[in-house]
Amino acid sequence: MSRPKPEIPIEQRIWLDAPTAAALLGYGEDKFGEIREDPSFVMAGVEQRDGRFSQDLLRKWGNGEIGRK
Repeated sequence: MSRPKPEIPIEQRIWLDAPTAAALLGYGEDKFGEIREDPSFVMAGVEQRDGRFSQDLLRKWGNGEIGRK
């Protein structure tokens, strides 16, 4: 029996931890903790797993392509 296909597209499955994600956005970990709770960040689905962030979605959120108005 084959494994079920993952729900997350392959380009979104490069995972970053919180300190790395914060650094890529140019924020400190405390500020990034606040951003993680922001409804636009949550609705964008950037944090795919507890404490793991999709590099592709993080880039899109940082560039204002998703989630932010």
